[in-house]
Amino acid sequence: MKTLNVMYMCDNGFAPIAGISMTSLFKNNLENSIKVYLLAVDINEENCNKFINLAEDFGQEIDIIDAKKELIEIKKLGLSLYRGSAMTNLRLYFERLIPLDIERLIYIDCDTIICQSLEELMNYDMQEKMLGMVLDAYADLINIYRYKKNPYYNAGVILIDCTKWRKEKWEEKIIKFIKDKKIDFMHPDQDIYNIVCKDEIFCLPVKYNFQPVHKIYSESIYFKYLSKEEYYTEDEIGEARDYPCIIHLIRVLGENPWHCSSKHPYKEIFDKYMLDSNWKDMEKKKIKFSVIIKIERVLNKILPKSIFFPVSLLGIKAMIKMK
Repeated sequence: MKTLNVMYMCDNGFAPIAGISMTSLFKNNLENSIKVYLLAVDINEENCNKFINLAEDFGQEIDIIDAKKELIEIKKLGLSLYRGSAMTNLRLYFERLIPLDIERLIYIDCDTIICQSLEELMNYDMQEKMLGMVLDAYADLINIYRYKKNPYYNAGVILIDCTKWRKEKWEEKIIKFIKDKKIDFMHPDQDIYNIVCKDEIFCLPVKYNFQPVHKIYSESIYFKYLSKEEYYTEDEIGEARDYPCIIHLIRVLGENPWHCSSKHPYKEIFDKYMLDSNWKDMEKKKIKFSVIIKIERVLNKILPKSIFFPVSLLGIKAMIKMK
């Protein structure tokens, strides 16, 4: 049996979220051998022990890698922050943190729930491309402000051909791009993968990074306002909604499922795995909403979905312009 090499990254604040995602990974991959590489920054002893115990409970392996030095390094490059943190940019430096003998790696964001075996994903034929990614559901809007000509992918799940990455020195190319361009990105590491590695990205099926917009809205509403060009078909989206492999818990109306007043469409499934995890006693957090989000939340209560969806797109455009 081939080992599935999976990479997460988190600081202490997001350790419970990563742990809950990891619980879903182990519970739905009982037939697979898994080695998790957790790129960690300032994780306390209690959370470290919870991760170790979680892996042991399922007979799997975890390597908690101190990535603080690399985080400091990437901060020095001056790359834009994402919601005030440089943590998400750390995945650009994964090469120097994982063993040299790993040929393929699945990177997974903390804010995910894994619903099925990842064996098929690990062995997916990427037709000699280096990165496997799922198209971003809001690509039309994101590409308004930059690089409209190319498909735009979400970096929440990435299948990586590590051999090709190392051989062709992609980390060096990325560092050079950051130093040369000095662009203020809205989604820094994600934008860089889409720009620098654009010819090396293979489009994975939507089920491997299923985004909440497709849970909330029908295909007829979605495609009325966003382009069908270079995106998934209605049948592909519908099938993935019924049988997602990885659900990406992207914010909905300013909240994630771990916020105490959340109306997130995947709150129930998140709570299920939270209660199964070593973080079952996690206290859900309150969140402060921006003015735009407050207006959106009011409109969401009074407008039908068919009208609210285009209104919400205007809110996204406004936030992009503010950036």
